[in-house]
Amino acid sequence: MKLQVIRVTLTALALVSSFTVAPATVRADATDTIKRFVGSSTVAVVRIQTSKLDLKSVLKVVFDAAKASDPEPGDEKSRQDMLRGLAMFEKAGTDWIRAFNDAGGRDIYVLIDMTVFPEPSFVVVATHTPNAKADALFPLLQAAKVEPGQPRPRFNLSLNLPGEARVGPDNTVLVGPGTLVDRAMSNKEDRSADLRRAWRAVDEDATASAVFVPATYIRRAFNEVPFDLPKEIGGGTSLIISRGLTWAAASVETGQQVKGQLVVQSESPAAAKALRLLVAAALQTWKQEALKWGGPVPTTQVLQMLTPTQLGDQLQLKLSHSDAQALAKWGVQAAYRARQAARQAVSMSNIRQLCVAVHAYAVDHEGRFPTDLGSIKEYLGQPMLVVRAPQSQATPERAVEQLSDPKLRAWINKNASYAYIPIEGRMDNVKQPSETVLVFEKVHFARDGKVGVGFCDGHVEAMTVNELNKKLTKQTGFTAEQWSKVAGGQKPKAK
Repeated sequence: MKLQVIRVTLTALALVSSFTVAPATVRADATDTIKRFVGSSTVAVVRIQTSKLDLKSVLKVVFDAAKASDPEPGDEKSRQDMLRGLAMFEKAGTDWIRAFNDAGGRDIYVLIDMTVFPEPSFVVVATHTPNAKADALFPLLQAAKVEPGQPRPRFNLSLNLPGEARVGPDNTVLVGPGTLVDRAMSNKEDRSADLRRAWRAVDEDATASAVFVPATYIRRAFNEVPFDLPKEIGGGTSLIISRGLTWAAASVETGQQVKGQLVVQSESPAAAKALRLLVAAALQTWKQEALKWGGPVPTTQVLQMLTPTQLGDQLQLKLSHSDAQALAKWGVQAAYRARQAARQAVSMSNIRQLCVAVHAYAVDHEGRFPTDLGSIKEYLGQPMLVVRAPQSQATPERAVEQLSDPKLRAWINKNASYAYIPIEGRMDNVKQPSETVLVFEKVHFARDGKVGVGFCDGHVEAMTVNELNKKLTKQTGFTAEQWSKVAGGQKPKAK
């Protein structure tokens, strides 16, 4: 009985002592583990504790935002593609983390180097338990080389990091360009004070944390050669940045609640204020440019969450779980908008190519326009890609491309995403080529009520369906909806 009491007492004391010294131990571990590799050319260090990384909880925030999002009408495929991609990423990431931890891996550090500025380069340092075999981590960090003629592995959990993989001191594995790995392993500088000062400003024991710690000579170089900042963000010189950002630290915590924080240290309260004003101006410019070019527009809530608070000579930014949810919701909608913008660019390019092909056909046929869209297939480099809009649900099968001439021509006329307006007579007889519609995107592919339209003079523009209806009714007597329902080159039937 006494022996059991002694054991329980010793266990309780051990637990209490471990909780008491935990913060200091964690900070010493983070800094002391990596400091031997951090030289003067290292500007930032990222740390990820894989044992604490709950990828599912992080992606759940994005999953929930995607499920509750409002994609473009008629484009449910965007949502399903995003959800499918997130599910695949979650599985692959979870499998990799499990494999890394099972192999004895502990933390991942990423050292950002300034050697080849302005192109960033990095070295990945993976730590492992003393009993683990370093070479067991190699396949997870770099894909195994496959000799010619040998089959590639069916499943590959490697990060495929570039460069060389080497065993480092104190239970570490380093991966990166050979010169940078050599420099890290032979480093004699001690920047532990810089690292510890920045890391202690945030939750160093968070799932992921990062510190920006440029060496003194780098900051001095930026101070000695300042440059003008764009007027759109308030103007001034780069001294606002170099004096306002002496070091910075950030952390992200996962689990039931996803939250994060950022701390930026400035030279003085005045420098912190100037940097905050610059950030606020940049955020407003971002919103204005998004409105101007039709990109994803940040909401007022998003701008407020991304605007830091000044506390003396520091700028601080804290994001709660609800903030993370709001950002994820906006990010999903922004992804939809970005995808729409990319699709619009591709579709406008397709229309431009179709107009060029029509003109090329006319040149080869005594100035006469083709009777249908399928007639110009020889003038298109990849007709199957050009005649289908990027948001089209159906993708042409390879068998379609191998159809004989008459059948392929008929397929294009029936399945093209663009309506072709055949013009009688010769090309040089068109009186107003810049006002004469030649090709347009069928109306059921409209985005925000607009479609791409190509004109007889070759220029392309986006128009509302109402504007296009007026133009087509005047030109042909039929609306865009009527032209969209017939095969390319056929004329709608009068009611």
